Amino acid sequence: MSEQIVRVVTIHDLKNHVLALDLKDVLDTLRGSIDAWAWHVDDLECTGARSREVCDAIRRAEGRGIWLSSAELVDLANSIDQTIDGQFLAFAVDGGPPNLTQTDLDLAFFSENNCKLGIRVVDSSFIEVYLKDEQHLKALKGRFRDVREPDLSLYFLNR
Repeated sequence: MSEQIVRVVTIHDLKNHVLALDLKDVLDTLRGSIDAWAWHVDDLECTGARSREVCDAIRRAEGRGIWLSSAELVDLANSIDQTIDGQFLAFAVDGGPPNLTQTDLDLAFFSENNCKLGIRVVDSSFIEVYLKDEQHLKALKGRFRDVREPDLSLYFLNR
């Protein structure tokens, strides 16, 4: 069993002054441990084969986002050429769709809500990963070169 933690890391790996990773790279790093999750996807702006279809579905959801399984999210991530912005929140499925409150969908309450992991792509400049599992933190630090741990009081309302 992994140690329960609450951390935010920002990943800034660059190549030729451009972000050298995307959502698919973070998901690939965490593969195996994310299989049984449902993902709430919102605020997505991206380019690639399915980008218009998915971004249009999110816009039609009018602020409610869309839900994808881990397999669907990995498939989507692999079809994206570049993620410009996006928020991806993971929740345990436990045999059915998650029963959540608005607080569960708010990363400001990550330290106390039911979200298992959060990923935010910020303006194609860096990726934030909200973590509650020590093994996820080790995996990210093992794969990426520029992983930073900012002050948590900048992220959470209760800190």
